[in-house]
Amino acid sequence: MRINKTDFEAVMANSEFLDYYCQLFEQNGERSVTDKQLEKLHYLIQKQVALTIQKNASYSFFTQTYKLPQTLVKDYQLLAECTEMLSKIEMDQLIPK
Repeated sequence: MRINKTDFEAVMANSEFLDYYCQLFEQNGERSVTDKQLEKLHYLIQKQVALTIQKNASYSFFTQTYKLPQTLVKDYQLLAECTEMLSKIEMDQLIPK
């Protein structure tokens, strides 16, 4: 699978904070995410999916894309889905007062 450079780097940058978001969701009394979404976050954190993807992705300077092995495509799609969901949540609702 080939991924545009800016898309790949945005997903990787947002994935650095998965653990932080997960802790905020667990501490928050109101549920901003569903249990299924929380399970996905736990999976991504425990399996260190972002780190595995970064290690195995190869960058092509000429096409400005990253190439992922076929075995990591589903994990990348899950990571992209979760980081997109996190970017849409208003963080001021999660910060404890």
